[in-house]
Amino acid sequence: MQILLIEDDPETAQHIIGALREAGHAVDHSINAADGLARAAAVLEADDRIAAVATDLICIDAEGNEIHDRWQVEATDFFRKTGELGLSLVNGNFLRTTSNLVVRRTVFEEIGGFDDLRYAHDLHFFLRLVGAGKRMAILKEKLLGYRLHGANTIAEAHTGVRAEWAAVSAFYARDLLLSSRKGSRDELDVLFGVLHRHGLDHVVEGLLAAIQLANGTAASPSALLHDHVFRKRLTTEVEVRV
Repeated sequence: MQILLIEDDPETAQHIIGALREAGHAVDHSINAADGLARAAAVLEADDRIAAVATDLICIDAEGNEIHDRWQVEATDFFRKTGELGLSLVNGNFLRTTSNLVVRRTVFEEIGGFDDLRYAHDLHFFLRLVGAGKRMAILKEKLLGYRLHGANTIAEAHTGVRAEWAAVSAFYARDLLLSSRKGSRDELDVLFGVLHRHGLDHVVEGLLAAIQLANGTAASPSALLHDHVFRKRLTTEVEVRV
């Protein structure tokens, strides 16, 4: 089970997190949840065009100490430099979790909830927000501690992560193809440039073809990956291209 712990005392948080981890739970620790919720609520109240608010985060170790994570820094910097949220998320999901996300209830009514994915359900939801033209505010305040340890779900199967990453990217590419939004085709070209850097461009092209051949039956990445034979072939393909 994924648990969000809200505790402002570091020593107390450390003891609770240790006990929860021993019980087999994955834990995110909010540094200051009250401030985070208040900040997010203020943003949503100030601008009804914004559909969701996320905050920046710090990476912490098993003992709760802040650590430097090069991947997190580079992924966040990519977003800061480009300002393109969809492209940045495909390049690297710097938001990393939904524990630092506040979304209007109406958004779920419009685009639905989370897809049944093990590794990329959060990335897929973020990209659906972008694909649906929803505005998302990213606060620079680091109001969440994201714990890095061997039990992180994304650490258990690298090829499984890449397979779901490719699948949700393919659905985002499909949304761009179908979009009437100005500049969406140019963004699609840049998107495949980003995917090429990660060795996923040809895989996503194949997935786009599979989505088209499914003729509407693959309404989501999980529906596409429900076929175990297909998922196994995809996992093998992304492994070869690592």
